[in-house]
Amino acid sequence: MSSQLSGLSGLAGIAGVSLGNKGSVSEFEKFQFLLFSDRLGVFQAQRSGFLQSVFADRWDKLRQNWRRPNGFGQLVKDGLWPIFGLPTWLPPDGRDIAKEYDRRLATRKLGESQLLQITYRDPDPARAEMILGAIIRDANELLRRDAQKKARSQSTYLRQQLALAQVQEYRENLAGLLARQEQTLVLTSTSLPFAADVLQADTLSKEPTSQRPILYAGIALVVGFCLSAFIAILVGVRPRGSGERHSTGPLS
Repeated sequence: MSSQLSGLSGLAGIAGVSLGNKGSVSEFEKFQFLLFSDRLGVFQAQRSGFLQSVFADRWDKLRQNWRRPNGFGQLVKDGLWPIFGLPTWLPPDGRDIAKEYDRRLATRKLGESQLLQITYRDPDPARAEMILGAIIRDANELLRRDAQKKARSQSTYLRQQLALAQVQEYRENLAGLLARQEQTLVLTSTSLPFAADVLQADTLSKEPTSQRPILYAGIALVVGFCLSAFIAILVGVRPRGSGERHSTGPLS
């Protein structure tokens, strides 16, 4: 699943408060960081049913609980982990969502532009579409909430200072800053994307993009057999007369 996202949407550009610091981080850069962060995973894990959708292979729909893994690795953990005071197994949580995104999510900038292509790999196309949409939506929502929280705090402070200010020029500067914070609160109250906007609808790849270990193992086995047979033939063929000793002498 892939989508092309704008570098920095107009809404975030208008809502952001800049004090002239050229080294400040843009809202779009924050958006890119959030995509793989634990914060996004923890935020999404709070939504009902999201963990079960991401880790559908570990969720038992019939019993409505998580399947405990069974295998040699888990047996080793069951025996050793308690010795070190570690839990032998824990159900998935928000941090596991972030780890899953590290495996399945990829981003790529398009040329020298600020456009970003996001790709999510999953065996289930419908689930891939759902998760990718949730990633973009929730990262935008987290940044929107941050901007609102910051604007509310600054608005409260500016109102307090404005009530105490006596110098007219100082009051005008404070009023201008307060107006910008109020503008931020208004703009972040809309339902529009905050930091990144989708420019192209989600598209599915024509062929599976995930690795197929059984197929690759079979190919490797055939190639290895052919290579071994070829080497055996080369070693087994010797030049005529090699390794033979000749002796000459008078015959009678």
